[in-house]
Amino acid sequence: MVCFPDYREGTARIAPGITRASPLDLYDFPISHSLLVDFVWAGLFAGTYLVLQQYLQEACVLRLAVLSHWVLDWLSHRPDMPLAPGTQSKYGLGIRNSIPLTYAVEGGLGLVGIAVYVHVTRATDHMAVYAFWPVIALLTAIWTGSIGGASPQHIRVVAVGNLMVSAVFAWAYWIDRHRPARL
Repeated sequence: MVCFPDYREGTARIAPGITRASPLDLYDFPISHSLLVDFVWAGLFAGTYLVLQQYLQEACVLRLAVLSHWVLDWLSHRPDMPLAPGTQSKYGLGIRNSIPLTYAVEGGLGLVGIAVYVHVTRATDHMAVYAFWPVIALLTAIWTGSIGGASPQHIRVVAVGNLMVSAVFAWAYWIDRHRPARL
């Protein structure tokens, strides 16, 4: 196995067969995937939003959204997620050990997210419609292609791919500017 450490936090390697849906072994990532630190991140994110925007209800929703990261990862990960940095016990239900279950659960959650977003926002122009669905199609294609496919030859391929996909966030931000919340 080839190891490529992320010196900011965590370490990953390609381990074909570690789960049926993904060959990635994220074996040390306490800063982003421990429950305790997720509480800290959620508090910092929601607190910053509250200070800047002065909307308590939205800040509470954002806190829950950040905390949902651990819950959703707990569903999908094999037992590799700690409750706190430095603890030895690891948790995870391992949905990614089943390709059909991965598609059903992750795909279902994705569809719910899309439905909620479409319901609570409104398109202000045609660009909000015509640019929204292609980004959904692109992300869906990337997601479906990543499940159960051939293992990348090197972890750097995964890192570069993730950086390239992060450009989609700028596209999504631009779309969101054309889809304000319904009042």
